[in-house]
Amino acid sequence: MKIKVLHDFDSPFLSGRYALKRGIQLVLYAISKKIKFLRRFEVVKEVYNETKIYAQTLAKLDKISSVQSFFGIHNNVHNIFPEFHRVLKQYDVNIIEHWHELSKSGSISKWNPPLSQRKETWHYDLNYKNKGKEVVKLEKDEMPIFHVDYPYLLEYYIDWLYFVLIQKGQIYTNSG
Repeated sequence: MKIKVLHDFDSPFLSGRYALKRGIQLVLYAISKKIKFLRRFEVVKEVYNETKIYAQTLAKLDKISSVQSFFGIHNNVHNIFPEFHRVLKQYDVNIIEHWHELSKSGSISKWNPPLSQRKETWHYDLNYKNKGKEVVKLEKDEMPIFHVDYPYLLEYYIDWLYFVLIQKGQIYTNSG
């Protein structure tokens, strides 16, 4: 059965009420980084949980799209959301350890189990956005990297999925 959905598009712009609430919410969130008691307020807690909700949204989207998901979970995330890997597992994602090591040339991304990723793939999402949706070609075992902590790039991830899954676009140097 084909599912039908009606996307109701009443206004060309966000409501002023939503914008005001969101603006206040983000200002309080920013202040709560220094004034910790603000974190007790629900309006601020919502912002602190956004990346977790976004990660779950990505896992669901990947499951729907039959994408084999890998989530590189940094200790910073694991320490704040220690149970979250179990939530992600229900969507058949692969969870791997992720960290950064400092070197003479800056921060180096690492994963366990180790991944074969060129530095050019580390910000695949930003490169895709900044280069006008130009696809960086991947080597055989590489994966494009889309950051969970950049939720404002969701539109580009969906565009990229559309390019690969619907338009049959090539992302690998040798047809992967």
